[in-house]
Amino acid sequence: MEFKKKNRKVDFAKLYQVYDKDNRSLKTSTVILAIIATFSLIFLIYYSINLFQENNNVKSQIKNIESYIFDEENIKKMNEVYEKDDQISQLQLVSDDLDSVNKIVDLYPSYGSELIEKLNLESVEIINTQYNVSNIVLSLTTTDINKVTEYVNYLISLDIFYEVKYSGFSNIGDTTNNEYSFTVECVLKREAK
Repeated sequence: MEFKKKNRKVDFAKLYQVYDKDNRSLKTSTVILAIIATFSLIFLIYYSINLFQENNNVKSQIKNIESYIFDEENIKKMNEVYEKDDQISQLQLVSDDLDSVNKIVDLYPSYGSELIEKLNLESVEIINTQYNVSNIVLSLTTTDINKVTEYVNYLISLDIFYEVKYSGFSNIGDTTNNEYSFTVECVLKREAK
């Protein structure tokens, strides 16, 4: 069908074919946009599935940890650990106290066989020995009155006492046998550590 308009012919069939061909052909920008949209959609779906799986894994791990934490056997074991910690703390306090006591005891002089041997002097007999921290009280007897003073001077010369106290003697013998009793109190020096 042809129409004439001012001496011009318009072929509508040919125009329709050209128009139809232009509309059917895809433009490059449309194709690129479609490809980008498709890959974006695929990426989002993949990422969402991946996040969902990770979320399920984390939830599963949390459930496993919670079941471990709240397990009766584990709770009993943890309570035992806390009790042992308390016992250890108490033992540490006792140990510290014993260390303090040992330090104090180390300051006191020691009484041993060496000291007892040093206290012996010929012709003087030790009847009784009393120990009280750093004090020693000796009850002694002798048959020679001169040995009383000699023994007190002997103790002073040992240089192991801060102080040697002597208050006198008593004659405890009968008229035929002279025997003298005396008491000496000594304060031991502390040992150097």
